[in-house]
Amino acid sequence: YAIRKRPVNGLLSGLWEFPVINGKLSPEEIKKLLQPEEILPCGDSRHIFTHVEWIMTGFWLNLKEEIPGYIWKMPEEIAADYPLPTAFRYFQRQLNSF
Repeated sequence: YAIRKRPVNGLLSGLWEFPVINGKLSPEEIKKLLQPEEILPCGDSRHIFTHVEWIMTGFWLNLKEEIPGYIWKMPEEIAADYPLPTAFRYFQRQLNSF
C-alpha cells in the first residue's frame, strides 16, 4: 500500500498518510487521473479536529505504476513502523479486506 510522510509543518506534521486528493472526486474522475487497473470503494470516514472537519471517501486502487513520492508497504509494516493519524484509522483497518 502507498504511504508518504506528511510535511514537517502544518496539520498532522511528520506523520504518515495514504494518498490524498483534496476535494471530492467520483470513481470516474479518479480513473481519468490515476488510470487504475481496478477501483473499489472502501467506505467513508469523518474525523473532527478542534478546528476542522474532514469528511473522507476512500477507494482501493490497483495501479499499473507507483505514485512518485510514496513508498509501498504491507499492512503489518504500516501498523508496526509508520504512525498514521487517527483520521486514517478507519482506512487502515480496511487494508486486510482487499
